[in-house]
Amino acid sequence: MANSYIVICYNIIKKQRMLSSCLMGKIMHKRILTVGILFLLMLSINIPISPGNDITIPFDGGDILYVGGSGSNNYTKIQDAINDSSNLDTVFVYDDSSPYYENLIINKSISLIGENKETTVIDGSGNKIIILIRLCDNVKIQGFTIKNSSRSKINWDYARGIGIQLLAATFCIISDMIITNTDVGIYLLNYIWDEFTHTNTLSQNIFIKNTYGVALDWGSGYTTIVNNVFRLNWYGIIIITTNYNTIMKNNFLWNFRSVLLRPDVIWPDGDPLDEINHNKWSMNYWGRPQYLHLILGRARVVYDHASWYVRYIEVDWNPVKEPYDIGVQNE
Repeated sequence: MANSYIVICYNIIKKQRMLSSCLMGKIMHKRILTVGILFLLMLSINIPISPGNDITIPFDGGDILYVGGSGSNNYTKIQDAINDSSNLDTVFVYDDSSPYYENLIINKSISLIGENKETTVIDGSGNKIIILIRLCDNVKIQGFTIKNSSRSKINWDYARGIGIQLLAATFCIISDMIITNTDVGIYLLNYIWDEFTHTNTLSQNIFIKNTYGVALDWGSGYTTIVNNVFRLNWYGIIIITTNYNTIMKNNFLWNFRSVLLRPDVIWPDGDPLDEINHNKWSMNYWGRPQYLHLILGRARVVYDHASWYVRYIEVDWNPVKEPYDIGVQNE
């Protein structure tokens, strides 16, 4: 009886092992098949490489159009490549043909990538706007020096020289740039009444020797300004009638004034102080160690044909005591 029991148990274990081996074989077969399919898909993706240049290029899924460089089919002008591009394409700009004396218009969801932010230069030649992004979303720009827009008086007005302007542009990312010698480095503004410029990100940029580094104007809320350097500008940032922006982990170094708050409020549509003072400031470096940093603002309240000013304060409650190591600091 005991021997029969042992034989039965042995047969059960043997069948279980055979079943497990069969299942493992099927699983391995599926894994091999899956890997093979993925490999074929990778081979089927065409990522062109311009001959004579060994450079890693960010890839968002579309085609790559080259400007400059040694490729036989490369473009000589950035705007021509932008015009021929489609949504999700990347326009990659080599620095060997720099500087590029152009004024660009972008109205589609593309990436504009420079080879090196210190050597790939777009020179505005004193014209009003160097790069205009309008009525589109998900534009990425990185890796350029933008310089030499038109210049005017220090007093604020709306017809000024601009490095990069966003009009009714959303979910855009501008990063790893040097912007210099402009009236406004990056200017964000709504285009028409129901088209807003919102939810954009400015990061890892150097704003140096501009009148204003960044201007957030009406309708440009929910902007994130993080890990930038504002250095030797008249004003680092000006905020005009916009809310719910996040400004954090930036360096403000040797500007005449780091931040200018100048909103306009139409009253009695709402409480003036409810229309402003909704920006988040956190962990910025303000030129010297501080326990907190007060940002003084003056809002213009308009009622009928009269206007007056209301003073208010925004606060960085936890400024850092040393500057961040971000990009070019000592040029």
